[in-house]
Amino acid sequence: MNSDFLEKNGVINYISGKEMSFRTQKEGNKVKSYAQDIIKKLKINPYEIYSCRQMHTYNICYASGENGDDYFYGKYFDNTDALITDKKNIGLLIKFADCTPIVLYDKSKKVLSIIHSGWRGTSKKIVEKTLIKMEKDFFLSKRKHNRFYWTDN
Repeated sequence: MNSDFLEKNGVINYISGKEMSFRTQKEGNKVKSYAQDIIKKLKINPYEIYSCRQMHTYNICYASGENGDDYFYGKYFDNTDALITDKKNIGLLIKFADCTPIVLYDKSKKVLSIIHSGWRGTSKKIVEKTLIKMEKDFFLSKRKHNRFYWTDN
């Protein structure tokens, strides 16, 4: 499943119903296989894929293509719930069950963020903090941001 809205704005995306497991130590090869399946379905060849060990925090990490710890399928950051990149061909992956996945994208600067926002992260203002970091680190204009709400049926 994917969002036509995001694709029309330049963000290749996919929402999988596969069990990506929060216990990758035991399920590593299965999770790696699922990640590879997603890449095949998207018909892309990312330079690097980033994920994170989500802990319901407000921690945000920048995915440069060079940083992060080695993982079953690419790189990851520990104790992180939001990823940002401005690099082309970098895949960002988050896991969510009863939490909300949030995508922020500045089309003119080509800066992308994905956020895992459960009730703890929401109460800690992870979305607002991520947006502020995007504005500061990538010199995004401090303008009123459009807010879009949609569902894909």
